[in-house]
Amino acid sequence: ANIILDPLFIFGLGPVPAMGVKGAAIATVIAQILSAIIYLGYLFSKRSGYEFSARYFIPRLKVICEIYRIGFASIIRSGVQFLVMGVINRAAASHGVLTLALIGVLIRLGRFVQMPAIGIGQGLLPLIGYNFGAKKMKRVKELVYKASLSGSIWSLLCWAFITLFPGYVLAAFGFDTAVAKEGVYAVRLYFCCIFIIGVQMVPGFFFQGIGKGFPASVLSAAKYLIFLLPLILLLAPAYGVTGLWISFPIADMFTFFTGLVWMILEFRKQRILY
Repeated sequence: ANIILDPLFIFGLGPVPAMGVKGAAIATVIAQILSAIIYLGYLFSKRSGYEFSARYFIPRLKVICEIYRIGFASIIRSGVQFLVMGVINRAAASHGVLTLALIGVLIRLGRFVQMPAIGIGQGLLPLIGYNFGAKKMKRVKELVYKASLSGSIWSLLCWAFITLFPGYVLAAFGFDTAVAKEGVYAVRLYFCCIFIIGVQMVPGFFFQGIGKGFPASVLSAAKYLIFLLPLILLLAPAYGVTGLWISFPIADMFTFFTGLVWMILEFRKQRILY
């Protein structure tokens, strides 16, 4: 819905006036309302297979705690990034307007690369949970491998394109030729380890799927809070803007190896052959 409504309310069409940033906000609100109506319509329909009753809406502490225990990783995954963004923007702003503009573009582009990997992970969650609960460890292993392979193919393609054509990437975000040339170094440095994103995110979803909230929460916070934040505070003052750019791939590598080792240890513990 947002894809259709954003250009309509931002640039205007027919009776709808151009509203710019205000239009983007209105489009987002309308899209969220429409999504909620569609979801609720499906859930309350006979096709969903759910039976709704007033007694199901009575809060039960045990159920609520279980939901938060498993879902806390998703809360951290979404929330931590916004907490760290303040530090990132402040570090970038100290190096000038161009650096601040570049970091905004790079983070948006990074999220674009991450989105399919997150989608694969969210699709992995129920499948891992079902097969792990049924003690079908061979299928659990296959699911993890296939999710890692799918994510790796996507992230490798993105890494190749961004590395080979960084100027085109920056130009697509409105940077002129002179600025784009200065930003090529930043793009290549920032995304030099983006090819591991497809595998990096799998361990967190794996632990969430088997109901282990603590490792899932730690891995969700690892990249931004545990690794990236200290790296920026350490490297940006010491090495300037280069220290800022290099903090991101280093954090990716640390997160990748932490998740991979933790997942392998869990594989051994659960007797999941690899």
